[in-house]
Amino acid sequence: MQNKRTSGMPPRGGYSCFNAAGTRANIFTIRVKKALTGGETEWVESPGLGEIYSCSVSYRAKVPYCIAYVRLDEGPIMLTNILSDDLDSIEIGQRVGVVFEPDDKGKPAPFFTPVTSCP
Repeated sequence: MQNKRTSGMPPRGGYSCFNAAGTRANIFTIRVKKALTGGETEWVESPGLGEIYSCSVSYRAKVPYCIAYVRLDEGPIMLTNILSDDLDSIEIGQRVGVVFEPDDKGKPAPFFTPVTSCP
């Protein structure tokens, strides 16, 4: 049985960009598995701020890109791409924020971009 808080959440592994009132907001939810326990997944709300935990820039593709693990301020670590005009400036520990861009099917997907000022 779903409770009121999770009834509007996206399917497992999905992302959302809506607040509790059902309007667009700068908060997204992710479904994460608790570390080491292998237990149930749970929804975690996040304003989408974190720091780069690990990253790799590839220049071998037609369009260079940066893939990274980002540790959100709430604790979960997620694999993502870093969007930046200056990939050489990307570094571990750098603060990043979520942005939503369409994936190859046109659905919004979370990416991260460096932030210049953080709360």
